[in-house]
Amino acid sequence: MTGNKPRVFEFVLALLMFSIVCAMFAFYYQASFTRYQADDYCASVIFDSPNVPRELVDRFVNKTGRYSNILYIGVVDIFELAGIRFAPAFMLTIWFFTLTWLGSEIRRLLRLDGLPVMMDYILAGLLIVISVYSAPNRFQTFYWRSGAATHFIPLVFLSFLLAYLLWRNRKAGITPPIVRTFLFVFLLALFTAGFSEPPTTAMITSGIISIALLMRHGGFAKHRSMISLLACALAGSIAGLLMMFFAPGTAFRLGGSSPLSMDVLILRILRSPSEFLVDILRVAPVPTLFLLFTSVVVFFCVFRYYKSFKPRPVMIISLVIIVLSAMYVLIVASFAPSIYGQSYPAPRARFIGYLFFNVAVLLTGGFVGMWLANVDWFTWGVPVGLGLLVLLAIYPLRIASSVINETRDNRAWALAWDQRDSEIRSLKSQGILDLSVSEIPQVSDVGELKPKPNYINNCAARFYGVNSIMAVSGKTK
Repeated sequence: MTGNKPRVFEFVLALLMFSIVCAMFAFYYQASFTRYQADDYCASVIFDSPNVPRELVDRFVNKTGRYSNILYIGVVDIFELAGIRFAPAFMLTIWFFTLTWLGSEIRRLLRLDGLPVMMDYILAGLLIVISVYSAPNRFQTFYWRSGAATHFIPLVFLSFLLAYLLWRNRKAGITPPIVRTFLFVFLLALFTAGFSEPPTTAMITSGIISIALLMRHGGFAKHRSMISLLACALAGSIAGLLMMFFAPGTAFRLGGSSPLSMDVLILRILRSPSEFLVDILRVAPVPTLFLLFTSVVVFFCVFRYYKSFKPRPVMIISLVIIVLSAMYVLIVASFAPSIYGQSYPAPRARFIGYLFFNVAVLLTGGFVGMWLANVDWFTWGVPVGLGLLVLLAIYPLRIASSVINETRDNRAWALAWDQRDSEIRSLKSQGILDLSVSEIPQVSDVGELKPKPNYINNCAARFYGVNSIMAVSGKTK
């Protein structure tokens, strides 16, 4: 173990961070070609209504029990098209800094204060870049406002909730939590739960497991503050899930489908995550391998230079087993609502599973790197590790290049949408209220205006303030 912290290592970390930032800006650029689509029209119509509260109540009673995602949509709607285009980049940035804060709190909890702060940013960036890039439907999950509001935005709030709980527990010795603190935690959990069911069931499961572990190792007397905070968060999550489950609009969203028998439901819940994990490794192994190797090398170098820690191999194996088991349990919990209602989660609903998987890969690589850093005969590993990090920093740049290449189609679609938007507004200004406009292809299986009436056409007509809109293939101005 060397006590030196060479500038070359700090430079390599900065190089890796630069590469990660490039990949994130490629996502930002791609997101800028997002426009109104499908449910976006219907949601925006709610906030154009003269009686918004009545519209929100009607939505909760007759359409869906989810109550927080529409509030996020309303905030974005204030900025109209600019909100649609730039909200994804803004929320990805917020998620990055929230995960960085969460990583910092975990590092302090494990008494690893001596590790470089840059590590928090790198780990958060790696997790985001690989998760976003390998998501089964990036457009629906992150860029499309209605999809993101249900399956991505709650994860931003969940990350913030976790970071806040750890921070508040760390501060408990100086300023013990008061009633206002517990109320804030409860309301934040209640709000986070209202976006959709998959993150909520994962919140409830992780809360129960965390409280059980704390009770087993020290009990309430030792972990009074943390257990109390977790209990408030758990109560808020359960209350949110019950509100959605018993909401009248939930039956409408499920489409009147018959519930599965208990034995079939349990079998599918247990089997689907296994199929999901096999699919990840079969379809996109490269991002997983990159994340694993990068985590191993980063932790190896950091613990060589900054921290003396000698874990036994049996301890590393135990930690890996715990992490992988927790990953599987959380995937099961997050998939259960979708399996109950749809048989198998839609692509955007599977993103939370990708996130849990990538967290497990990141932690597993970290444990292996920590162990390798203390293998006596592995003294030559530092220069090799630095060289590997330089090579690994190329991959996020390749991700950025791949995403930029994809934007050619996104840009062409956005241009077509802008032209059609101008066409609609021009016809309306001429007093024509029953419109026939150009049809454009749908993007990433998100619904578009059709030649025949459907709910999207109806919502778009209300959005533009006309009687009807039909999209005709091959129409020319």
